[in-house]
Amino acid sequence: MNHLASCIFACTLFLWCILDEASAFRWDAALRQRSSLSVCEGQNLTIPWAFQLDPGEKAEVFEWQRKYGLDAALTITISEVKDSGTYTVIASITNAKNKKKKYTHTVSVLVLVSPATSDGRMHVAMLPEPVIVGSGTEVDYHARLSCGTFKNLGHPPVTVVWTLPAGVNMASTTYQNGTFYFDVPNPVVSGLYSCEINSTDPALDCVDRSSDLKVGDSVFLDGTDIQLKLMNHKLQAERNVRQGKLEKERQRQEGLESKLNQESKKLKDLETKLRHEQSVLETKVDQVEKKGNGFSDCKEVQGLKKMHWLTSSKKFSLRIDLTDFHGKTAYAKYDSVSIHGPRHGYKLVVSGYSGTAGNGLMKPVRGQTLKWQTSNNQPFSTPDHDRDYCSCNCAAERRAGWWFYYCAQVTLNAPYTHKEVSDVNRLVWYPWKKWKTLKATEMKIRPKE
Repeated sequence: MNHLASCIFACTLFLWCILDEASAFRWDAALRQRSSLSVCEGQNLTIPWAFQLDPGEKAEVFEWQRKYGLDAALTITISEVKDSGTYTVIASITNAKNKKKKYTHTVSVLVLVSPATSDGRMHVAMLPEPVIVGSGTEVDYHARLSCGTFKNLGHPPVTVVWTLPAGVNMASTTYQNGTFYFDVPNPVVSGLYSCEINSTDPALDCVDRSSDLKVGDSVFLDGTDIQLKLMNHKLQAERNVRQGKLEKERQRQEGLESKLNQESKKLKDLETKLRHEQSVLETKVDQVEKKGNGFSDCKEVQGLKKMHWLTSSKKFSLRIDLTDFHGKTAYAKYDSVSIHGPRHGYKLVVSGYSGTAGNGLMKPVRGQTLKWQTSNNQPFSTPDHDRDYCSCNCAAERRAGWWFYYCAQVTLNAPYTHKEVSDVNRLVWYPWKKWKTLKATEMKIRPKE
């Protein structure tokens, strides 16, 4: 109970204090707190702030303030856009008991500026070229309408509303440099398309009632004709794209062809250079051979050169086929053969014998006293350049160039006979026919797989 009594006493004291400080001051209802006012640019605006007092009250001070800055008067003369803002009046009131209290009242002011076009009218027209909407492969062509031309859009800036033949209102697609643009939806419907300032824009209130800006403008579109034009533009654009791709491909091929021609010319120049270098090198080799080795430029030497180049480039095997005057044949095959260069006297190196004629190039026949009469690992001798190990000149005696060591048990370059005779200085292969002459011989090389 004591707690409840204390609470009732406190509440009663609080209400008494409120009633004691209460004032009958009140703002006139003509302009409510936080109201909004508008005025056209260049006109005067009086803010109708009024109030009522009870007997015994007096208003001592009224302070006029404007949001974000400057003091303002009750009346705005020749209003400008910069005068827009929030205005507040602060009233200092003294009641009958000489107690002071402050009251505030706030209102927003918007200074309107009328929009203006270049000739006082709005003009609607269709652009001569369609616009592309979308990107990549998802593109479409649309007819575009223009509405303008505005010198300024007023304050706050106005917008326009486009009305389609079906009565549907739509906003502009874009605005640029005083002109509103509208992309007509596809398929284009025939009829009137109009453009007018949005009736909800405050700045429209400052436009003179007789101004053409109040009514806007319209244009008639033939939907069928426009659709055909759009299709033609799209087809032409696709043709241009294809032609562009073909042109790029043509240029690319021309570039490749030019590059190939350049590379071909480089290869031809390189071939010419290599041929010249080869010619110079062959000349030097011939000079060295003639001077240092004593070989004449005979057919045998020319063949040895080719054999050396061939067997130096890859591995070859050698096959020798022999025929006697009775029609019998035999052969000797060597798995490996090579001819060394002129510095080594075109030395013959063979290995890996097989066949029916006997190993005449590598192994002397059993019973022979001159076991060194083999051709393997021997340089090539000619009558004018003796390189064998005999005190005689084997090539001169045999009248043939061959790979002689101490002469040899085979000679396949010796003079030919037309009948079989026994002559060591003729065409012979001792392991097969001893010193009996042969009717035909063949030496062949083949690249190894």
